Amino acid sequence: DAAEQAVRAAERKKQELERKRVARAKLLSEGAVHPDDGPQIVHVCAATKDLLGIEIQAGSIAASAPVTYEYQAGDVHKPSDKMKLAWLDGQPAMVPAGHELLRKLTNNGRPKKIGQLNLYTNTVWTQNREGIELDVNVVDEPRAFRTSIDGRPPINPIAVYRKSKPNSIAMISGEVMAQHLVYLKLPEPIAEGSTYDIEFFALNTREAKVSFSFDSKSNRSESIHVSHLGYRRDDPFKRAYLSLWTGTGGGQSFDMKTFHLLDDAGQIAHTGQVKLGVPRDQAEPFAVEANHTQADVYHLDFSDFNQPGSYVVHVLGLGTSYPFHINDSTWEDAFRISMHGFLTCLL
Repeated sequence: DAAEQAVRAAERKKQELERKRVARAKLLSEGAVHPDDGPQIVHVCAATKDLLGIEIQAGSIAASAPVTYEYQAGDVHKPSDKMKLAWLDGQPAMVPAGHELLRKLTNNGRPKKIGQLNLYTNTVWTQNREGIELDVNVVDEPRAFRTSIDGRPPINPIAVYRKSKPNSIAMISGEVMAQHLVYLKLPEPIAEGSTYDIEFFALNTREAKVSFSFDSKSNRSESIHVSHLGYRRDDPFKRAYLSLWTGTGGGQSFDMKTFHLLDDAGQIAHTGQVKLGVPRDQAEPFAVEANHTQADVYHLDFSDFNQPGSYVVHVLGLGTSYPFHINDSTWEDAFRISMHGFLTCLL
């Protein structure tokens, strides 16, 4: 009955929690294996004055091309649920976008979608995930990380914060890839010229260790945001933003007063003021009693700067933005690319 089912469900949940506790304790005691297909460290930066930001990519989509289909016993193909417009019997009609190929991968398993079948060319297209998931059972634990600063004995961070999001999906298998942004709170400010050796002791990342040497003029910080399209010389409004929400650690604040625009040679082309634009407890201008950033947002305005070239926004002690251009064709380039995309979809 319902009561017995509830008891069994509670017992299964209890056993699962115990299994995770034991596995967690073992990893924190003995360390993790770092497999070749483990989550990959993509970027390390100074996220705030004392927060190291680490971008981890778990999984990728395997590149593939249609291959000749070879039938296996038990294969099933069925029309896709998705429809497309086609010319059929002399008139337009909605038809299935293709045929899904299902196959039993084990003797006792259920048929699984493995590809898209083209009956006319007898080819099958697959798109699946490569790489394993990040072990989130330990990623929020300070003892999972060890950091050595300028060769000193390694220490654990004071705290670990994290935010994760899906950032890609395999079209055929439906498997999801995820980006994890992990923040290690250090016991001292991140110093210009210092080297930080970060060991992922209990984490199943591909890399066992990475080294990060801090130079705010050359290290990109994820806390500095600009338009990737760039800006026109005569744009009346040119602005970058300084803000960071760390997920489990909440919104962060900054006390920097000035910023610079650096040119391709790393020289200062412009200096401006960092000003608090929207506090985290203030509703956004176009939101109804809400602040979706959940962090203080600072404005870095350079509207009066109009010299053409390639630049980065630099905040001393923090890092730089992605590079961007100031020129007369920024918006035309974006429009041309967008229209080409629409044209391609129509062909």
